Amino acid sequence: MDPVASSLDTPKIDVHCHVFRSDDWAASSDHLVECSNQLGISEVWCCSPIVGGRMADSSEVRAENDIVLGAISRHPTRIRGLCFVIPGSDAIPEIDRCLDAGMIGIKLYNQYRINDPVVRPIIELALDRRVPILEHAGAPNAEHKGGQPLISHGVHFAEVNDRYPDAIIYHAHMGGGGDWEYTIRAIRDCSPNLYIDVSGSNLDYDQVGFAVSELGAGRILFGTDGTMAGSIGKVIEADISEDERQMIWRGNATRILEEQNLAPLVPKETARAGPHVVPSAVSNTPDPLIDLNAWVGSFPFRSVAATPDSLLARMDRFGIEIAAVSSIESAYHRNVQPANDQLFEALADYRDRLVPIPTVSPTYPKWEQDLATAVDSGARGIRLIPQTHDYRLTNPLGHAVIKAISATGLPVFLPHRIEDPRQHHWMDPGSAIDLGDIADIVEAFPETTFVINNGRTIYRSPLWRREALRSLPWYVDLSLAEIHYSLHWGLANARDLANMIDEGGDTHLVFGTHQPFSYVASARVKLATLGLSEDALARIAGGVAAEILRLDR
Repeated sequence: MDPVASSLDTPKIDVHCHVFRSDDWAASSDHLVECSNQLGISEVWCCSPIVGGRMADSSEVRAENDIVLGAISRHPTRIRGLCFVIPGSDAIPEIDRCLDAGMIGIKLYNQYRINDPVVRPIIELALDRRVPILEHAGAPNAEHKGGQPLISHGVHFAEVNDRYPDAIIYHAHMGGGGDWEYTIRAIRDCSPNLYIDVSGSNLDYDQVGFAVSELGAGRILFGTDGTMAGSIGKVIEADISEDERQMIWRGNATRILEEQNLAPLVPKETARAGPHVVPSAVSNTPDPLIDLNAWVGSFPFRSVAATPDSLLARMDRFGIEIAAVSSIESAYHRNVQPANDQLFEALADYRDRLVPIPTVSPTYPKWEQDLATAVDSGARGIRLIPQTHDYRLTNPLGHAVIKAISATGLPVFLPHRIEDPRQHHWMDPGSAIDLGDIADIVEAFPETTFVINNGRTIYRSPLWRREALRSLPWYVDLSLAEIHYSLHWGLANARDLANMIDEGGDTHLVFGTHQPFSYVASARVKLATLGLSEDALARIAGGVAAEILRLDR
């Protein structure tokens, strides 16, 4: 059976999600349950934190928790609550109030680090009542030091675990930004009661496999923090046993509930057979499936690498017939032509399935000759990477190279980002291309086809908001952007690509995975649950890509 189909048919407990007071909370909770239905999530643990480290009085904190209690009342068989508090004198009575009203745990954000002494009374209450604590977390980086100076990371959790080894605490989102290998290793030698959840918008490949190898599957919880399809893909593709996968989907959360003499809201058998899953959505994957975002080579800043054979192995596992492939080295070398030569040589025996997309850098002398060589060698597109080659698309160099590519009739491939900027190595620029710049060059070159790889927040960007651009040939792949529920943006923007689809934007979507950097399965889950007609899905899966790559020529 297809691994995506079988996993969507497996009941899951999401231990980390949200409803927010700033929204229409009832509609927000309805939408969350609707998305859960599509993805086989039978139970969601929700909270409504005050974000950004902002301090607030007890009445505001109480109002946030009342929203969660309202969502529980509205969906008593699907939603459970985690009581958000800001440590201090008002926290204990608020926790007691919420737990007595039916919540099953505690949520802490970044007002204080988890190891601050002010948090100890909360931990001791949690110990007494055997409830879990979910703590917002991220490994230290420039963003966190500036915008979230009191964010907790693995070292802080390990210190607390030394003092309170029996406290049930889980580190939020291993993929929530920052160096996930760092924070996982920091908690490696802690007690079995210190967990980490798989959530977060960072979809770096092997997060879950690495966590299982370091911590054991018994300390990994399934959670999404709003990145629903992406987080499911992480667990599907993890190189772990099926028993370990089931522990993550549901078993470990069930064990936490049993500490309070509770059971899952939906029994496993009922969840599998009931209306909470839609395996039919993936019963027929469109054919051909073409990946417009793949790479070979070695990444210099993390253990990421791919060969043609390793790409094909992942493609075969997930039903991908053809991939458009660029060189990782070309993103980081000053002179890209040797990397392009290596790309064509590496793919020479695989051209029926691996289509070369070489890179051109207009900052280097004789780039025009590099472009001509790429065309003569059989390129089916040209990749530009301005964020590592140090130019802007909208400056004269950017316009010159796009004009030259346009004259060849080839499409332009643009990575919105290569790696999550929140975790970039200190030698890596680690930036994303401004989506406003992409909108400007799409407008300036209306006859040119642009493929935007690894993009997110497209719906809120000028690329979509400028209605005049909607008729032009630009496309964004499914690798990073979320389709279902997402957090912090407000309900009107919660669905990103799904909102585009509602406004007719499915014609701008294509399939792409960003392998080997990201999980292939995450993109497959998104494709499986778009909810479009067979014809529309066929175009997204491969029809448009075949036209872009001119595969019939």
